[in-house]
Amino acid sequence: MRPNTLGLLVICGLVGCRLHDDRDVAKSATRLDLARDFLRKHQLEAADTECNRALAFNPASDEAYNTRGLVAMIRALDIQRTLEIDACLTGVDAELTQRDLDRFLHTADRAFGEANRISPDYGEAWSNRGVVHNLLEDYTAAAAYLTEALANPMRLDSPGLTRAHLGWALFHEARYVDAAK
Repeated sequence: MRPNTLGLLVICGLVGCRLHDDRDVAKSATRLDLARDFLRKHQLEAADTECNRALAFNPASDEAYNTRGLVAMIRALDIQRTLEIDACLTGVDAELTQRDLDRFLHTADRAFGEANRISPDYGEAWSNRGVVHNLLEDYTAAAAYLTEALANPMRLDSPGLTRAHLGWALFHEARYVDAAK
C-alpha cells in the first residue's frame, strides 16, 4: 500500500509541475503582450516592468529578453536624441548623459545576447544586437552580428533593414565594396 501511495504522489507531483509550467508560460506570454503594447505607446518604464514579470514567469523566454533589449535601446536612442539633436546639454551634464546612453546600450546588448543564448536561431535578436553595436561604434562586432542575423532569416522581421544596417557597419569599416553589395 505504501509504495502505491508514494508512486501516486510522484505522478501527481510531476503532473502538477507540468501544469504549473504551462500556466507560467501563458502568464509570461500575457505579460510579454502587455510589454509590447507599452513599448508601442513609448511607455518604457511600464514595458520594462512587464518584461521583468514575463521573465519571472518564464526565464527561458527569448522574446521577453528581446523586448527588454528593445526597451533599453529605445531609452538609449532617446538620450542620444537629447545629446545630438536637441544639443541642450554641455559639460558635466553631457558627460553624465553619455554614460547613461552607454549603460542603456550595454543593457540592451546583454538582453539581446541572452535571447541569442536561449535561441541561437533568433535572427531578430542578432539583428538588434548588431544595431546596438553600430550605435556603440563597434562596427566589427556589428557586422558579425548582422551577418549572423541574415544567416537566420526564419525569425528575422526585416532582412532588408538588417542588410542596410550591415551595409553601414561595413561602410564604417572602410569595406566599401562589401557595403555596396
